[in-house]
Amino acid sequence: MKHYFGHLLLLSVAVITVCVVGLVYAYMWHTTNASIQESILARQAVMSATSNKTHDQAFMQMYQATADSWAKLPKLFVRPNDVVAFIVAVESLGSNIGAATTISAIDADNIENAKPGTMGIIHAHVDVQGSWSAVIRTLELAEIMPYKVDVSGVSLTADPSGSSKNSLGWRLGFDIKAAMMVELPAGPTATAATSTVH
Repeated sequence: MKHYFGHLLLLSVAVITVCVVGLVYAYMWHTTNASIQESILARQAVMSATSNKTHDQAFMQMYQATADSWAKLPKLFVRPNDVVAFIVAVESLGSNIGAATTISAIDADNIENAKPGTMGIIHAHVDVQGSWSAVIRTLELAEIMPYKVDVSGVSLTADPSGSSKNSLGWRLGFDIKAAMMVELPAGPTATAATSTVH
């Protein structure tokens, strides 16, 4: 009987030891796993920050390389208060080359009081009379106006009165669309922007 209780005591001690060791192992596994996860997250955060910094630096380098082009971009759009000046410019296209240029129809979006960056369109139909070289040159000048323009619907016909001494010879018609934009406020210079990237 005495030996039975001795064995029971040893068995109890063994079971308790196994339970304690198991609990310690579970605690250590949980702690180690949590530490590994924190380490992984910290490394990912560092890599993300490094990647973002690299992207920022690449963006600023590209911005600096194209700064002149960005500065010229707003000039490609007709400002709302320059619509009349644009019409005058179109009507003057053939004035120095012997062509008579008139606008028979015009329509412009009303964006004068819109927020900066709002875009619109000026659409006009242009009629040109003159010699062959004069009307063709006028068309070429329309296509290379210093704005974002689109020329379409071109028609060219001989003037029925071409035999007359005072006849201009040819009639040219085309549609011209110009992009409008409410001017954006001046932004920071590239030099100032780069000072924020280290």
